[in-house]
Amino acid sequence: MCAAWQGWFYAQVVTAQDTFKAMLRLAIAPGLRALGFKGSGQVYEPPDEQYWSLLGFQRSVASDRHEARFTINLSVAEKAGWAEARREHSYYPVKPNPNIHCGFEWYEAHRQPAAGAQGPLVRLSEKDWPDHLLEEVLDAIRTYALPAMRAQMTPPAP
Repeated sequence: MCAAWQGWFYAQVVTAQDTFKAMLRLAIAPGLRALGFKGSGQVYEPPDEQYWSLLGFQRSVASDRHEARFTINLSVAEKAGWAEARREHSYYPVKPNPNIHCGFEWYEAHRQPAAGAQGPLVRLSEKDWPDHLLEEVLDAIRTYALPAMRAQMTPPAP
């Protein structure tokens, strides 16, 4: 565990929302950057010239000060195709948001992405010491999310 994360946790009277934000900033973001991602807050992407390949942490509206519920959304879109869609739909943003424009969601329970369905939410309590959760999330991203994103970026064989 990183010292910054441990120091922050012990120095705070925290809500689950505070813990979620700090977990992303102090532990998850550096772990994602080590995997080649860039980004901040709740959206990260590995750089690619041809595809928007995005990973987003989305909190549930059912979250409160005692429990933060979240899931991880993945979205892969060809940049040229997205630009074409923007010409037809001027309200589309410059790049997709994985928490709005999901190509597929990350299933926490089965540790694999699945098309077209909302995955179960990960629960983080205000009293949780989230070390186990940090490693679990980063391992699942390494093991399942990245390969699934790369598979979406591979053109189908003729």
